[in-house]
Amino acid sequence: MSTENQPNTPDNPPIGSVFYVSCSTGYTSSQWSGIFSTTCLNFGVWDPYPVDLSCQPVDCGAPPELVNLTLAASNASLSTTYLSRVSYECEAPGHLINGTSLTWEVSCSESGQWLTDEPPSCIPKICTPPAPVANSYLVPGPQGPLYLYGDFAVINCDPGSVFNGTYSSSFPMFCQMDGTWDAIPGVPCRGLGVSVAMRDYHCVNGWLCVVKHRYAASCGW
Repeated sequence: MSTENQPNTPDNPPIGSVFYVSCSTGYTSSQWSGIFSTTCLNFGVWDPYPVDLSCQPVDCGAPPELVNLTLAASNASLSTTYLSRVSYECEAPGHLINGTSLTWEVSCSESGQWLTDEPPSCIPKICTPPAPVANSYLVPGPQGPLYLYGDFAVINCDPGSVFNGTYSSSFPMFCQMDGTWDAIPGVPCRGLGVSVAMRDYHCVNGWLCVVKHRYAASCGW
């Protein structure tokens, strides 16, 4: 007979009955190891008397420290007992597990050890620099011309220009984990081509000027 947490003893067993208890896989007892046996005596008592037959899940202790990996933020409530799983992520920004995954897991085994296969590699995920857009320039990212997963690239129109069909002169893009950008401008920048007297406009955003609530010209004309 086995138990996971609290064993069920037979009701009114005959004298001389032997009762065997073992913890289920991944569970252990602080009172015995292996199989616990007790015998029903003439006086209706068990010998030895089972003080505590409860079984607790095996605890694997602190997760292992792995090279180039760190515990993932997704481990909100870290459990280290049997069948618990712990996630790791690459320590270096912009890197993915084997170049494809955000996280890698290890699990707590029945033996009380963390099961770890060969630790994975952390590979940088790179987005190709955005294609040139007419009348614009690319703002360098944190890695210069190299754009890793999680980085932003920004395309700014030249002074006095906006993206065609819009009033926006800036277009941010996010490097996704599959190595592509989440969006592209789709339209070129075009000059506004409006010349006005200095007293008719004021500067906004450091680049364009507003004339009667319309974007009109680059500052400094």
